[in-house]
Amino acid sequence: MCADIQSLKSILRSIGLRPKRKLGQHFMINYNTLNYMVELANVSADDVILEVGAGLGHLTELLSQKAQKVYAIELDKRLYHYLANKFRDVKNVSLILGDVLKINLPRFNKVVSNLPFSISTEFTIKLLTNPKGFHLAVLTYQREVALRMVATPGSQDYGRLSVVTQLLSDVQVAMEVPRSSFYPPPEVDAAIVVLKPKPHPLQAKELSEFANFVALLFSQRRKLVEKAVSVVFHKILKLRVNEEQVSKALVSLRGKRVFELTPEELLLLYKDLKEEFLGEGYQVP
Repeated sequence: MCADIQSLKSILRSIGLRPKRKLGQHFMINYNTLNYMVELANVSADDVILEVGAGLGHLTELLSQKAQKVYAIELDKRLYHYLANKFRDVKNVSLILGDVLKINLPRFNKVVSNLPFSISTEFTIKLLTNPKGFHLAVLTYQREVALRMVATPGSQDYGRLSVVTQLLSDVQVAMEVPRSSFYPPPEVDAAIVVLKPKPHPLQAKELSEFANFVALLFSQRRKLVEKAVSVVFHKILKLRVNEEQVSKALVSLRGKRVFELTPEELLLLYKDLKEEFLGEGYQVP
């Protein structure tokens, strides 16, 4: 079952909003998909849910019927005020006006969201490196982003998002969602992804730094690891290190290219380089 498009357009006109592609404003109109997301998250009365990009509140309403608490974040002021009126008598919905990438996140145990496509990658990194932790996430992504999240080492789609997602969570693409399920329809299809976090292999303060380190290495993704590390040290971080020492530290990875390294190999590489050459107090920008 889908939402009535004319009613949705009428609401948007009444608040003076024309959906902006640059903000990833594509409203989910397929209620079957929304209900499926709630089912996947197994939302119960014990759950505190985070929703990012609440939009017109269709998913928010479904979540509020089952959860103990719903924190719904919305960046657009017009949508925020519409939601404030819509949920003014719903006690377990707390609306937050702001940019989820910039605010301190409240405590929650599950995330259920139709993510704005424009921030999906950066939000995922923030979520997975969030020191407060969470139990489960059910999120909608562009299909191509979802495929990057589950990509294997050596494949074309494999990159920073693949590494961080797979190292810090068990990730599964649960269902593909056609673009016709949104208004306005995006240029690509979407997919629902389920994330179940793993125990963090690093201290909380190091998680974001590791993600930055992987991003730097993957800027040289097709280079041999030894060459890529040299470029990162000398040209990007502007550090002087002994080439011979670096070569010895990378002996087990010799002959491999950056995009062929597993998440576990990249974690060990980060730890070794951090300890040997960057020092305990150094932070990867």
